Amino acid sequence: MNLEDEELQLLAEEQMNRLITEIQKYLNKFYDKTYILDSRVKSPDKLKMKQTLISSKKGYPIKLTDLPDIIGLRISTETEQDVEKMSELIKGLSPSKVMDYFNTPRENGFKAFLYYFENIGINVEIQIMTVQMMEWTNATHKEHDTEKYGQIR
Repeated sequence: MNLEDEELQLLAEEQMNRLITEIQKYLNKFYDKTYILDSRVKSPDKLKMKQTLISSKKGYPIKLTDLPDIIGLRISTETEQDVEKMSELIKGLSPSKVMDYFNTPRENGFKAFLYYFENIGINVEIQIMTVQMMEWTNATHKEHDTEKYGQIR
């Protein structure tokens, strides 16, 4: 890992920890049920693969810092009704982009709301789904990565 990668990683981890605290305070104020909040900072290797993939799709180079999901948060709830409630709360944080795979799931069965925030420093993606979908997503993650990044590894 070079110095630039290391600095981005440290900055992202610091921001993620602050963001987790802020999101938990916000959710606990308006949401009185149990939820799971998972987080991650995308590794430098994964960031570079995604940068290559997006740059090739767009036809011009993009910067690592322009990637939409350097920091990822996943909020999981028990029921679909709770996913919708949680989604309304996250929508109140003014995301820059929303992708609704909850009402129109992907062909592979993925069903979640995806919220992107480009206005809080390092770009963040927040996924909201049921616990059951989270378990399925975790179980199929390696397969998804191979399909998505296989040609550039």
